[in-house]
Amino acid sequence: MAIKNAATVYVCTSCDRNPAQLETPQAEGFAYLAQVKQLLKNQPSLQVCGVKCLGGCEANGTPNGCCSIGLTATGKHSYVFNQLMPGTDDDKLLELIQLYFKRPNGRIHCSESPRADALRPHVTTCVPPPKN
Repeated sequence: MAIKNAATVYVCTSCDRNPAQLETPQAEGFAYLAQVKQLLKNQPSLQVCGVKCLGGCEANGTPNGCCSIGLTATGKHSYVFNQLMPGTDDDKLLELIQLYFKRPNGRIHCSESPRADALRPHVTTCVPPPKN
């Protein structure tokens, strides 16, 4: 996957499937940050950063899965992807990033993938770019 435009990938370091570990240094999100950095290391236009919380791993006080990733770029829609399993969903994350860069405005259309049903549940938040 060759990415031409710059974007930032945010990895929630607070996420964990175990409620007792949410927002602790033992949270799965910390390990996931290292995994995502390794996964995207050959993509110089993708900056990977850890953030404390993306607000997507917990619903009504109950963890709904691990882990959350944010994706944003200037002039494009911004996204939060939820319920990604470290090491298991790498291919889904890569495909979502590819779909993101497929359109100039970053609007993801899961229907353009033969795996749309597998990708769609992970796309939970979409924010349009600011209007000039």
